[in-house]
Amino acid sequence: MERSQLAPVQDPETGKLSLPPMVSAPADKDAAVEAAAKLAAQTGDKDLIRALLLYQFAYRGTDNATPAKALGQVFLEQPNAFLEVYKSLDTVMQVKLITYLEFGYKAVTHGKNKSIRKYKLTQKKLDALSGSMMNAGR
Repeated sequence: MERSQLAPVQDPETGKLSLPPMVSAPADKDAAVEAAAKLAAQTGDKDLIRALLLYQFAYRGTDNATPAKALGQVFLEQPNAFLEVYKSLDTVMQVKLITYLEFGYKAVTHGKNKSIRKYKLTQKKLDALSGSMMNAGR
C-alpha cells in the first residue's frame, strides 16, 4: 500500500479524520513479516522498519499478532533506528501504533531476564514513548 492510502484522511465537510478499516494481517504473509523483522533487527534498516510500521497500521485487527511481535523485536534490537522512523510518522499513526508496539515488546521479552541492561534501556525508552503518546491524545 502507498503511504497516502494508509494516512488518515480528513473529511472536508465534518473535519473528522477517518482511518483505514481495522482488519487482521493475513497469516500467509507471516513468514515474510518475520523475515523482514529479523533483517531489520539485525541491520536497523529504516526502510524495512517503516514498511513494518505501515504494515501494522494497515492491518490493525487483533487476530494475528505477528506484525506486533515484529515491531517489538525490531524495537528491542534497534531502538534508536526504530524511534527515528516511528517519530517521523503522522501523529495519528503513532498514537494508533503504540499499543501494538507495547504488546509486541511484551510478547518478545516475556520470560526473558529483564535485569539485563538491554532490556532495562529499551523498556525505559518504551515507557518514555508511551508517556509521550498519552500527551498526544492516545
